[in-house]
Amino acid sequence: VARLQAALGQDEAVLAYYHDGQHLHAFAIDGARIGHVALAVGSREVRTFQEQFERNLRRSQSIGDRGARTLTRPAQVILEQLGVALLAPVSNHRRGRTRLFIVPYGSLHALPFNLLRQNGRYLIEETEVVTLPGANILLRRLPQRFTGALVLAHDNDGYLPEVEHEARIVSSLLHGTVHSGAHATREALHAPP
Repeated sequence: VARLQAALGQDEAVLAYYHDGQHLHAFAIDGARIGHVALAVGSREVRTFQEQFERNLRRSQSIGDRGARTLTRPAQVILEQLGVALLAPVSNHRRGRTRLFIVPYGSLHALPFNLLRQNGRYLIEETEVVTLPGANILLRRLPQRFTGALVLAHDNDGYLPEVEHEARIVSSLLHGTVHSGAHATREALHAPP
């Protein structure tokens, strides 16, 4: 844990979640302290919220733009409930952070933490959110970064019809390169610029 704390910047923190078979726990780690909270919400309740949110998303995709707008408020309510359950108990550890590393556990990996809400605001409006499969990734040496962006886009057989157009916009704004469709491969991701 000391190595992890040393790897964090002054304005960064880690929120790691764990389920011990009975309770869901949140661990908050920054450069100076470690906090632990046994969350009042259970994993079954969180999963119910997740399923409600996923149903809401699927429904909004099937009814088009106009109808989807009516589903915005119910989605925000679900995201607020999740934010209260998962973020509020550790809010003192994330206050003032410009970057928050989230390490989910189990089904929480499918949760869009950046969209969780608290006090009517999305988490991404307060801080940069980076979701990691494990905190140990922060201990690895970072690869050399190059200027510009590598943008990969795939429309999932027409399921995301605007994604390639959006990728071109991102690429132009960040002076990057786009690999789309069949060219959006693991090899393209790992190739040197």
